Amino acid sequence: TRAIALVFISTDCPIANSYQPLLRRLTKQYEQHGIQFFMIHPNPELTTNAARRHADEFNIESPVVVDTDQQISRRVEATVTPQAFVFVREQKSPAYQGRIDNLHAGYGKKRNMATTHELADALDAVIAGRAPKKSKTEAVGCYISYSK
Repeated sequence: TRAIALVFISTDCPIANSYQPLLRRLTKQYEQHGIQFFMIHPNPELTTNAARRHADEFNIESPVVVDTDQQISRRVEATVTPQAFVFVREQKSPAYQGRIDNLHAGYGKKRNMATTHELADALDAVIAGRAPKKSKTEAVGCYISYSK
């Protein structure tokens, strides 16, 4: 594994759910280059069965992690779903964190098509052994609620 991509998702976020077909394609495209995707559910109330149903409904093929104690979410400081983090082997800080692309200009503001593809660009840079041009972007989606 050259790098891992953590993508924070939610069963009830329409923006996160709308990205599942693209995430499936990215997973297939980049796994041959040593990139392992993980879908992370940051909801402390989500059951394993509900996560399985969600994975079946949206054909999620990547490993799904139910982060019920929110340790992963807190550690990377995830704020919304969907939000992506790319970690390169032997580095503590993410090489990239933020949106998947710019399809959503804001909550309720969707473009006809994405014109930038930050997650794919970051993964291409990692494969080429470079740092991504953009290491951080603002993700748009449904806010993650942290338990006390």
